[in-house]
Amino acid sequence: MPDLTIVENSPQIKRGIELVDSGRLDEAAKHFSALWNAAQGQNPVIASFIGMLKAVRDNQLFQGLEICKKAVAQDADEPLCYLNLAKVYMAMNDRYHAVQMIQKGLKRHTPTREILYRYYQSIGIRKKPPIGFLDRNNPVNKVLGKLKAGKK
Repeated sequence: MPDLTIVENSPQIKRGIELVDSGRLDEAAKHFSALWNAAQGQNPVIASFIGMLKAVRDNQLFQGLEICKKAVAQDADEPLCYLNLAKVYMAMNDRYHAVQMIQKGLKRHTPTREILYRYYQSIGIRKKPPIGFLDRNNPVNKVLGKLKAGKK
């Protein structure tokens, strides 16, 4: 996710986000750990990045999940916390919960909301099933969906 415009977070947090976005996860982990120590464990945004990095970088999925859930509980108005929780769910191949977190985060109206929306677009927005009252996995919806998309 390039082009981050974050107004309310410190330059140090912005720098860490740039490291994450450029794929330099080892540096980002060191950076956020140092920020965490400096903040004496009191910043939920930093915590959410630490949790996301544990899950994505270190493959410590459940530890990362718990950290990110706590971060969201501490600051339910910060879309970055929802973004990182969604990334953890995606690392766990749980798209359903990832989308739920993105949708919750999108209800918050802060400058970082745009970042969450771009991530939502990057993972792909699913279209509604052809017959709304049937489950997406219903064979009728599957056949109609394929026909609609031109697949046979």
